[in-house]
Amino acid sequence: MRESTSLNEAKLLLNVLKRIPLNRKITTSEIYEQLTAAGFKMHRRSLQRYLKALTEGDMGVECDKKSIPFGYRRTLSTNDLDRVGIGADGSLLLLLAREHLRYQMPPDLTNSMSYLFDAAERFMTENSKSAPEKQWLSKVCFVSGTLPQLPPLIRPKIFNTVSEALFKQKKLDVLYSTSEGEEFERRISPLGLVQQDVRLYLVCCYDDTTQIRNFALHRIRSAKLTDFAAEESKGFDLRRYVDAGPFNYGRSEMVRLELIFTNKQTAVNLRETPFKRDQLIEELPDGTYKLTVDIEDSMPLKGWLAMWREKAGVISEKKTPLNKTSPSK
Repeated sequence: MRESTSLNEAKLLLNVLKRIPLNRKITTSEIYEQLTAAGFKMHRRSLQRYLKALTEGDMGVECDKKSIPFGYRRTLSTNDLDRVGIGADGSLLLLLAREHLRYQMPPDLTNSMSYLFDAAERFMTENSKSAPEKQWLSKVCFVSGTLPQLPPLIRPKIFNTVSEALFKQKKLDVLYSTSEGEEFERRISPLGLVQQDVRLYLVCCYDDTTQIRNFALHRIRSAKLTDFAAEESKGFDLRRYVDAGPFNYGRSEMVRLELIFTNKQTAVNLRETPFKRDQLIEELPDGTYKLTVDIEDSMPLKGWLAMWREKAGVISEKKTPLNKTSPSK
């Protein structure tokens, strides 16, 4: 039992150490939240004892006592923990995930992985050749295929509460404001979080019905976590629900789209990034191209056609409605 206890303490000590960053300071509360989110159980006093041992020992950790709360940081850059076993590709992937997937991950999980994000930043900084701290972000650029829009304002407290409810599978008491400005209170069971362009939607159902509803997160005025377990609709699957089209401005019918166009680059792009894996692109005898694909006749499809019709050199466009028994190519 004594050896087991000593081993557990050693593991805790190592996990405390790797969460202390090199280039910035972190407080005891922040470290405690990260450890708790990662599943480690310990008392705050035990954490304070570990931090004291790290600062007093030869572990390259210093404590800034000039302000309260105290801040801890590491002073040694040669420790293997600084690398966390990732290279340039892993560093880029982590930093892209932090910047562009952060609204799809529970904050507790993001916090528990902050030492990985710190390691990724250090790798990019230390392994670039010139002015790394200013230039590494310029090595990645994002181009939107739609008209850019600023995201709506979502209160951090609302997002944190909703994420916690989803993660812990608990019901929420919310105050919601509709697009017409009407407000109402409901107890809901959260089922999933969906990001559509710059908007975030909470998929949920009311206590008194199994009807699925979508709440825009920026319209939730208040959210309170309850102790009651969330109730999922029988057979509900978030992916199937999204595929059914509720976020494409209404449910859309399936059609067989036949598109004849002249632009060779459009054919290349559609082969590289197809609408579906089973779509067909043919080069016709007259040098034009024909796309055949079974797809939803949705607003995004109409928008794509409107945007690319001229550049793709569309000659003809045909949509044939498909019933449920129609075979798919």
